[in-house]
Amino acid sequence: MSASNSESVLQQKIAILERMIEDSSRDLFTANVDLQKQVSLFGSLLDALQIGVLGELPDGTICFANAYFCRLFDINGSPQELLGFPHAQISGLEQAIPQARILAEEITLKNGKICERDYIPIVDQNKQLINHLWIYRDVTDQRKLETQLRQSQKMESIGQLAGGIAHDFNNLLTVIIAQTETIKTANSVNPQEMERIKTISTCAERAASLTKQLLAFSRQEIIHVSILDFNATIANTVKILSQLIGENIQIKFRPTNNGLPVKADRSQIEQILMNLAVNARDAMPNGGELTIETGLIELPEKGRMAMLAVSDTGVGMDQKTVEKIFEPFFTTKAVGKGTGMGLATVHGIVQQHGGSISAQSEPGSGTTFKLYFPCIENQVPAEPESIVPSITSAPAEGTGTILVVEDEDMVRQIVVDILQSNGYKVLQAPDGIEALKIYATYSGPIDLVLTDVIMPNMGGADLVAKLKAQHKVPHTMFMSGYTANTIAEQGILPRDVNFIHKPFVKNDLLRAVQEAIKTSKT
Repeated sequence: MSASNSESVLQQKIAILERMIEDSSRDLFTANVDLQKQVSLFGSLLDALQIGVLGELPDGTICFANAYFCRLFDINGSPQELLGFPHAQISGLEQAIPQARILAEEITLKNGKICERDYIPIVDQNKQLINHLWIYRDVTDQRKLETQLRQSQKMESIGQLAGGIAHDFNNLLTVIIAQTETIKTANSVNPQEMERIKTISTCAERAASLTKQLLAFSRQEIIHVSILDFNATIANTVKILSQLIGENIQIKFRPTNNGLPVKADRSQIEQILMNLAVNARDAMPNGGELTIETGLIELPEKGRMAMLAVSDTGVGMDQKTVEKIFEPFFTTKAVGKGTGMGLATVHGIVQQHGGSISAQSEPGSGTTFKLYFPCIENQVPAEPESIVPSITSAPAEGTGTILVVEDEDMVRQIVVDILQSNGYKVLQAPDGIEALKIYATYSGPIDLVLTDVIMPNMGGADLVAKLKAQHKVPHTMFMSGYTANTIAEQGILPRDVNFIHKPFVKNDLLRAVQEAIKTSKT
């Protein structure tokens, strides 16, 4: 072959090779563009899923990161700017490379965010490590919700326990209060003994108040709701707060101009404000300012809410204390200075009204409580009432026959003694089965069945149902250490029954009995 032919063949091969290189470059460019698109799509997908991803080479330098990783770690700049930097320098996490895969390891970042982290080693076909892959998920909000749920479940459990204790305690207090009332009316008691009896009576009344607070905390207290002008109710209570908290504390009341009709128990709204005011007073031993504000707030998923804010300039609390302040018997006061039930009672009342409460505080910066109650649309509030209790006269002497059904022997005997001393003829039974036997064999009329609700063998509700089934429909009244609301919620009684809550005093029982005999509601 001549030299010219050899050169021609060589040029042809070079041309073919150039075309092959051009085609390969074009294919490589297209593949690179497709790869970049896939990487971008993958990064966008991870961002949308709120997953932070970071890849690093075996030497610990970053070779890949997505935008969500940067946001998670509060890193300014694009992910591309991280390439080539050490992982620890960027994330602020000093760590040894794990020897195996790790799933859902929980860590806290320097910015306070809580993350679950996975580590996945990437190996080639020869099982040689080529990359470290870190995956981060922000679970901060999830952990907060879990904490709130645990707190709510704890408060609910404490509430159930408190309600049960209050029920049993109320039976004992019924006996103590009634016996001290009887002794105080006796002519044979000398002055020194009378003082002792009065001390017992005072302690019993304080104990009764404590059980009432327990029931309020556990949302088992009886409430008497009406449509209230929230502003007027708060303003009416503010007038007497200066007498309660002292002259060294300045009260500022800032009501909203909006109308705030709410469906609530007036006395309990007043109780809330008084408890919060006393709590603020104790936080300001050297005086300060107590600011009370009302407002109309729109809350997501709850709608229009009447807001009550109570702020003080007191010593404040740290976050750990704030997390416990609504628990019963938790107090920061010295021994003997408080029961720890004030804020627990407030919490229970607000919850029972379908509202919510929160507290914000820092040491040295005072405390603010914010309470929210559902507003009632298109309702006319009732006129505000004085919070000074009215004085009622003693009940008149009674007539008629009453069947008392109570499983606690001491409580039953006290009730029998009270009724007999006021002129009633009394039959008694320890449970519903014995009461049915008495009712069947007694020849005269029975004007009222006064029965406990929850008893062994047969409770009060079943007793009344049996009497109705036999077409014997007496006037009835129920009594219990549990409240009417609690019992109704459990389906034991309807809500519109004659009911008296233990512990009761003599005159309250006699008035309730007279009213029940006059009107039958069952």
